[in-house]
Amino acid sequence: MTVPMLMTRHALEVLGAAVASDTARLLREQQRHPGTGAALAPVTDTLRRWHDRLFRVAREGIELLEQTTGLMEDTGTFNQGLVQLKDRVTGVAAAVEEMAAAAEEISRHAGQTAERAGEGSQKVNEGNVCASGLVGELDQLEGAIRIMARSMEQFTRFTLQIDKLTAIVKDIAHQTNLLALNAAIEAARAGEAGRGFAVVADEVKQLADKTAQATTEIESVTATMNELSENATGSVETGLQHLSKSNESLETVVIALSDIHGVVNDVTERSHQIAVAAEEQQKVSRDMARSLGEITGGLEDESRRVNMLAQHAQVVTTASARQLNTFADWEDDRVLLCGVKGGHLMWKLALDQALKRNEPLDPAGVKSHDECRLGKWLAGRGRRHYGSHPAFASLDAAHRRLHDLGGEIAALLAAGEADSGRARLAELEGALDAVFAGIHKLLQVDEAEGGTS
Repeated sequence: MTVPMLMTRHALEVLGAAVASDTARLLREQQRHPGTGAALAPVTDTLRRWHDRLFRVAREGIELLEQTTGLMEDTGTFNQGLVQLKDRVTGVAAAVEEMAAAAEEISRHAGQTAERAGEGSQKVNEGNVCASGLVGELDQLEGAIRIMARSMEQFTRFTLQIDKLTAIVKDIAHQTNLLALNAAIEAARAGEAGRGFAVVADEVKQLADKTAQATTEIESVTATMNELSENATGSVETGLQHLSKSNESLETVVIALSDIHGVVNDVTERSHQIAVAAEEQQKVSRDMARSLGEITGGLEDESRRVNMLAQHAQVVTTASARQLNTFADWEDDRVLLCGVKGGHLMWKLALDQALKRNEPLDPAGVKSHDECRLGKWLAGRGRRHYGSHPAFASLDAAHRRLHDLGGEIAALLAAGEADSGRARLAELEGALDAVFAGIHKLLQVDEAEGGTS
């Protein structure tokens, strides 16, 4: 009875080491109990192959999980980009609609400007015609005034001739008066015989006096006429000067009106061109707005497809993480390390999605370094098996830093400071990479030793 009991106990020890995939322990037990080890070799080899296959499955599972979580992060980022792009396209479409409305308003104002410019051109043309007619009338008036000036000069010459004739008549009257005086003297000397002659002499004297008086009055009138003629001549000359200046000014106005007419016509043409261009711009803007609306609809469809893809990736990720978590229950350090990689990927993904949704994390999901599966393994079996390796210390420090950062980001999110939390995501990803690098180094140590040490 003793031998079978010992063999059974030895077999259990060998099988226990094989089931735990503890290669170093299995070698020790086989060396201590070579007969039992040899007898159980087919079983232990089968268990080793089974553990190797399980490790390969776990490793492939973690690779799939890394790809699906990366896909989820990429689709989330891509979807955010789609939303931002859709918002920007919507903003551009609204701006284009406003531009179309502005183009319509510009076209309307340009049309009104062209219409007003056309009316102004007509008015300017009418003013130009009137001004041109007025120039002709002023020319006629100037000609009439110059004829009047020549008539005044001729009248002045006539009055001068009258003055000369009046002087002659006055002189004759003076001589006649002297003759009448001499006749009266001679008649007085003749006495009674010269009485008749005296009467004639007196009448001649009266006629000479009247002639002298008439010539004096004529001289007065001609003097007045000469003065008036000189004044009129001066006024005519002044009028001619003013008329000449007015004519020059009016000609300048005619030239200016012609220039204005050209400018107004140019404004009219340009206003028509602006109206046509604005109308065309309005049509282009409307077409662009419709195209942008179609693009927005396409972006919404693409966003829905991306969301569906993210949902499918979420299902695959959750299933892979659940499978890896199940594998991690086996006492195989290689499988456990693969499983905890999946758990930390899911933990980081949950934290990232909470930041994107700006929603606090479930407190149950925020574990400390010592509470998660990897932390417990590092404090227990992992320290016993790998504690002497430098990779173990670096993994333990990186894992502690990872959970500290996750707790700080979760606290920021709970405090409503999601932006500050998002700013530390890169630091968290660096710590996660350090954890994965430490796990990879421990797996390399295990592979170098032919299995779990």
